[in-house]
Amino acid sequence: DKSKFANEAFRILKNGGKLLIVDGYLLKEKLNQQETKIYQEFLEGFALDNLETPKRLQDILKNVGFINIKYIDKTEKITKSLEYMHRNAKYSKVAYYILSKLRIIPKSRYLSSRSAYLAKISVDRGINGYGFLFAEKP
Repeated sequence: DKSKFANEAFRILKNGGKLLIVDGYLLKEKLNQQETKIYQEFLEGFALDNLETPKRLQDILKNVGFINIKYIDKTEKITKSLEYMHRNAKYSKVAYYILSKLRIIPKSRYLSSRSAYLAKISVDRGINGYGFLFAEKP
């Protein structure tokens, strides 16, 4: 729960303390059917319920009392990593799927490999991205 996190961060920070959240963010809220499938499968493999939009998380932080809230998109800086993950997972996800069906490895290994594969696709489609969110306790 992002609100609980924000409240706890606000509680433990000293006045003038700064919060930095480096994370993945939902960038596109209205998804078509194919994008929704990509997004849901991406989340499943990383065991995430959802990604917040930068705006929604900024609103949560503001409502808790943080000031000087700023989001900086860093998606462009991770493209090489995404390409590497995508390339490796393209083949490993098939092997992991078979091994998970044979119960040699847990299904979660296949799902995380599938998510690594989908990470680049979801970023390329503008579904999600990565960035820094700064906030300060007054």
